[in-house]
Amino acid sequence: MTEFDKECLARVEACQRKQREEQEAWNAANAESILSMKEKLTGIGGSRVSPQIFIELPFVLKLGEYMNLPVTLRRMEPSRCHDNVSKLWLTRKPKGRLKKICFGYGLTKDDGMWRPHSWGLIVRRGGFRILETTVIRDAYFGVIMNEKAATYWATGD
Repeated sequence: MTEFDKECLARVEACQRKQREEQEAWNAANAESILSMKEKLTGIGGSRVSPQIFIELPFVLKLGEYMNLPVTLRRMEPSRCHDNVSKLWLTRKPKGRLKKICFGYGLTKDDGMWRPHSWGLIVRRGGFRILETTVIRDAYFGVIMNEKAATYWATGD
């Protein structure tokens, strides 16, 4: 291994160590909310909730709802749900089908894990449908944003 390789490896390991420390600190500071969210979500299905930092957790815990709607898949960038939905929101047409965007958790039954997730709500055939941009989830729980909040969220402003 060259000196350059050793230096790169050391930097990656330091970054990973810092991320683990931040994750542990966030989990400790939010333990009560995490437990309440886990109870709510596993009551719907699945058995686990992703331990990753999810700053929207308090909003989802307070305002989130289970969304038992049909799902339409519009495959975009894998593992980029937040970016995908933001792009769709910011480029939507005034009379287009996309009416709302949501953030919360999506359940993947293959591993029983609820993960932070974002999706759209479209009107199709007279009713609302979930617009999924990555992989269809087995269940959705989250907050429906109004237009102003959705634009703020999508632009990061």
